[in-house]
Amino acid sequence: MTVRAKLLLIFSFIFIGFAVNLVSISLESRKVQQKLDEIQNSYIPKIILGPKLRNSFESVGRTLQDAITASDKDTLERTKGFKENFLNDLSKNNSSLPKDAEAQLKTAFEEYWETAYEVSNRILNRESGPAVTQATVSMQSKHAKIDKLLTDLLSYDPMGLAEAFLAASNAQQHASRNNLIIGISKVIILLIFSFAFSRSLIRSLNALSKGFERFGQGDFDHAIPINSHDEIAVTSQLANQMADRLKVLSLESKRNNWLREGQAGLARELFGKTNPSDVANHALEFVASHLGIPMAALYYTEGQILNLLGHYALPELEIPGKPPHGFHPGEGLVGQAALKDEILIIKQIPSNFWSIHSGLGHAVPNTLILSPLRYLGKTTGVLELALFSPWPEPHGEFLNFIRDYLPIAIESAINNQTMERLLGETQNQAKALTEKEEALRTSNEELQGQQEELQQANEELEEQRAILEVEKEKLEMLTVELEKTKNEALAKSLEAQEASRHKSEFLANMSHELRTPLNGIMVLSQLMTENQDKNLNEKQINNAQAIYSAGRDLLGLINDILDLSKIEAGKLEIFPEKCTISDFVRRIGELFEQQAKAKNLALVIDVEDNTPSTVTTDFRRVEQILRNLLSNAIKFTEQGQIKILFFRPDPSHPLPQPLAAIPVVGISVIDSGIGIPIDKQKTIFESFKQLDSSVSRKYQGTGLGLTISLNLARQLGGQLHVQSKPGEGSTFTVYLPDSKIPTEIKEINNNKISRTIHKTENTPAPLTYEEQKRAEVLAADLFDGKTILVVDDDIRNIYALREVILPTKAKVLSANTGKEALDLLDKGEQIDLIIMDVMMPEMSGLEAIQIIRKNIKYTSTPIIAITAKAMKKDKEDCLEAGASDYLSKPVNVKELISLLRVWLSNIR
Repeated sequence: MTVRAKLLLIFSFIFIGFAVNLVSISLESRKVQQKLDEIQNSYIPKIILGPKLRNSFESVGRTLQDAITASDKDTLERTKGFKENFLNDLSKNNSSLPKDAEAQLKTAFEEYWETAYEVSNRILNRESGPAVTQATVSMQSKHAKIDKLLTDLLSYDPMGLAEAFLAASNAQQHASRNNLIIGISKVIILLIFSFAFSRSLIRSLNALSKGFERFGQGDFDHAIPINSHDEIAVTSQLANQMADRLKVLSLESKRNNWLREGQAGLARELFGKTNPSDVANHALEFVASHLGIPMAALYYTEGQILNLLGHYALPELEIPGKPPHGFHPGEGLVGQAALKDEILIIKQIPSNFWSIHSGLGHAVPNTLILSPLRYLGKTTGVLELALFSPWPEPHGEFLNFIRDYLPIAIESAINNQTMERLLGETQNQAKALTEKEEALRTSNEELQGQQEELQQANEELEEQRAILEVEKEKLEMLTVELEKTKNEALAKSLEAQEASRHKSEFLANMSHELRTPLNGIMVLSQLMTENQDKNLNEKQINNAQAIYSAGRDLLGLINDILDLSKIEAGKLEIFPEKCTISDFVRRIGELFEQQAKAKNLALVIDVEDNTPSTVTTDFRRVEQILRNLLSNAIKFTEQGQIKILFFRPDPSHPLPQPLAAIPVVGISVIDSGIGIPIDKQKTIFESFKQLDSSVSRKYQGTGLGLTISLNLARQLGGQLHVQSKPGEGSTFTVYLPDSKIPTEIKEINNNKISRTIHKTENTPAPLTYEEQKRAEVLAADLFDGKTILVVDDDIRNIYALREVILPTKAKVLSANTGKEALDLLDKGEQIDLIIMDVMMPEMSGLEAIQIIRKNIKYTSTPIIAITAKAMKKDKEDCLEAGASDYLSKPVNVKELISLLRVWLSNIR
């Protein structure tokens, strides 16, 4: 029941007297409400809008500065998003700003951002001169203008806010006094009723008054108690809601202040530190203090290992459970964190984990935080933090700042340390020269008594002193040049990275340009070799075989050059898997049995007793090494045998360092060929270097096989060695790290395997005439009446593929671009299968496949993608775009026909 209802019910007989009382209360409450409305309309919007606009504006400047510091144009582009955030905040929260003030602030901000973006871009492009300086001054002027506009438009006086609350409190107290005076005048008449009612009312008003006093003093934690359901309760409820909003804003302001203090404090802590270890230790000490963390460690890359660079409160080395000082990528939690880009949080740590010690005791941490540190797009370190409590979410923003700032500080310290070392060497040289000069001067004084006899020697000494002066000046100039050299070295490093990227792109595009015409050559020559129309004589067939063989050799050269480029760029991918020795034995026989037989050589494969049945390695790369070694062995051997030996190194097979500490499997290729002189045994592993490089050389080749094999062995963690004497043959041995996975299935005998291949082993019996005819009819039925669309921008490839498909009695349509193919499909032509080239102008094959799959009519139509780029993930990209299968150029005719049969059989 309201106050008015209570008064009417209880004091209806004295309505006039209490009506005056109600009017007084109403007027005073209106004054209080006016004060609250003033706070609500004048202060609250500015309190809300001010920090939001200020943070958006500061984010723009901070991101621009980060882009310039990291020399990263991608970071510069992100400032566009912060710009839109500022403008959105301005347009959504303009209730407290006049329209003309909003427009003025918006215009000033857009002018500032355009100028700042231009200046940052020019600095990233390394431009300099008066124009850049003038633009920078203009940017700073516009920045100051916006800062002043924000201050003028959104600032408020905290004392004014407190005074407004106190004014509301005073008005309420004034209302209480008036009400008390009127109540006393009627106390005699309504002693019992007035006492009960006034007591409740005064208690509520006092609570409201005290609440306003607390709010005016900045205490928003204690709400005004509400003991009734009248107008005072409504006013108290509104005041509590306003206090809650002010509390949230106050906490947000404190959080922002804490974050800025942390950022500024870390920068101050690391200012002037030139030793990487000092940077790491001081940074961890500050972070531990600022975040309240009991233990921290920082690991930083040295070569391929993450070494402990700094720590805070880490246990001594002899304490059990202490983590190692170094981790390889992927090793342990630290190594795993280095492979990721996000922060790793480990909760519920087991009780036997290493503990945190102090003088009073020790305890196991509750949570581990592992954050990778990245510099110039590469992971350079890992920050590890240990906590007794769960990770507070507000700390994440400060940790992100540390991830960006700390690698820059450490790299700067490393560079400074290098510069100081070079400077120290220069100063030592200058000191030595100064000492020599002093010694010469002393000798000159001692020899003045013998001036007549030693006049000539004195002149020579003077000349030497002059030379030393010149050398001293040169050293001083060298000191100045050191800083310049450091900057040039950094620039050259960036240029080298860019050159490596361009080289990879060039080789990929060159592969496409070479494979596209090569595809037509090999497809047509293979068709001519098969002589399906029986219209070629034996010489023409032999010519076609020579063309196909030359194309295959050219394809091998292209692949070798691409592999060598990937190795040099450090981008060669290794995919380890569990491989059996028997698979290698079988594969060697398949690849080289016929080659050995053609030269009347025995091919011997021997597996020693102690050789493990499996090894975890990259099967394809090991096969590539063996192909190169066996091809060379057959090429340089005229008679005798080629032996491949699998063994476990032991005293009879000494193991080279540093592989002696790990299990290793050895594979030797032993020939009885011409041998290699000792002075040539290192040269043969260099790119394009051969044993015989003369114009009239007997043996052909590019000189890349052994270079690639040596680097592949190193990529697999092993080594490649050669032993040879001229006229006695050669032994090439590759050592591969052995798998520690226990053998589950023996595919081969546990004991010795020995196999000598002199001729082709038994093969399945050929098909009978009737069986062959039935197979041909079945295959013909698959193609009969089917329509195949060939899409390629090179007319030579279309012609070659048409010649392959037409004998199958299938109908062949063609298109030169992806757009032509889409137009043809839109006309309603019945297409049973599509062969799509990937790299085409205007619209790539992948784009065309994605559009075709969106048409419900062609969602299940087989699409075979063909590419000549031969780069990593090509197959995944084709399948992801919607292709059914994938072939690389140059296309093998039999493989293509087989693939067409498979997919056409699925749609019969």
